[in-house]
Amino acid sequence: MNLTQNVFLLSEPAEECLRSLYRKSKISGSVPLNFLAAALQIPPAQAVKTAEQLHALGLVRYEPYGRFRLTAEGAAYCQTMLKNANHVKKA
Repeated sequence: MNLTQNVFLLSEPAEECLRSLYRKSKISGSVPLNFLAAALQIPPAQAVKTAEQLHALGLVRYEPYGRFRLTAEGAAYCQTMLKNANHVKKA
């Protein structure tokens, strides 16, 4: 499945999770679970559940010690999503 073709396949919480991972991963590479939960203002268990859904789609990789990293497809999806969001704002 090529997710970059349709940026509206994910739920809003999943997209927000990806955006948070994308922003933080540009700085540090991987994102700790506690940061992700705090950024999304949700309990850590819910952050894990959302990240696991993104992992099943191949957008996020779970690393030991509760860290998440975007895959290449996840980063491309975020770039497409942000590009489309900027395009909509300009219209």
